[in-house]
Amino acid sequence: DYHKNKPEIDIAEYLSSRPDKVYQTYHYYDSIRTRVNKGEKHSSPTMEYVSSANLSEGFHTYSVLWEPGLVVWYVDGQEVRRLTGVRVSDEPMNIIAHLVVGSTWLGEPTEESLPAEFEIDYIKAWQKQ
Repeated sequence: DYHKNKPEIDIAEYLSSRPDKVYQTYHYYDSIRTRVNKGEKHSSPTMEYVSSANLSEGFHTYSVLWEPGLVVWYVDGQEVRRLTGVRVSDEPMNIIAHLVVGSTWLGEPTEESLPAEFEIDYIKAWQKQ
């Protein structure tokens, strides 16, 4: 639920209709949350990384570095986007991995989109001490 969950860093969003493209977005609460319960939720402009490879073939590594005032996105070890400043949240976040087949962004699923498969080799998270 967009309004109930924590802020969100979309490390990789992929559309099957564009196997060469992956999207990254940062959804965050603005600074008025210090004056009211939550503040207002916003989204950074969505970044579209276009690869020379078909991202639906084989495994690829999608990662993010999240520090105070900084978010950096990587695809297969290559930096593809950087966001800095007060827009970077200091609130905890959850790690979520899911496959969306239909949504308001994608539209209703088509017969060609089903069945769908989402295979993950591993998910790792580190925290600096």
